[in-house]
Amino acid sequence: MDGINAFFLEGNIFFKLVALQVLVLCAVLFILKRFLERELLVSAIEALRGWSSDRDQVAAHIDILAAAQLPDGVESILRALIKEKCPEAEVDVVLNPAIWGGIVIRIEERVLDFSLLNRLKHLFGRGA
Repeated sequence: MDGINAFFLEGNIFFKLVALQVLVLCAVLFILKRFLERELLVSAIEALRGWSSDRDQVAAHIDILAAAQLPDGVESILRALIKEKCPEAEVDVVLNPAIWGGIVIRIEERVLDFSLLNRLKHLFGRGA
């Protein structure tokens, strides 16, 4: 910790400003990512509530891909909504940091993508 204190007390003002800007940017990005993840999870839950499964095509296996451990209660809500629509389906939660945040729900061939990566791709015009 002495090295960090010495850097800020005795270092070049330019490097101090750059370091401060980097710290502020990291804090803002962290807060923004948390907010967007929450909004994506809410969107996914609303989409599942409105989703009507095709009774002729019964899903045997459903994957929920998440970038990190889902917040308390979210996994149980997702499982309950899926079981309500597809009672026989086996539901697995798989961690996949490549999606950056949010979730992706794979129901057989159908994909409900509420990932941060997908939203950023669409935002910058590189989405499918």
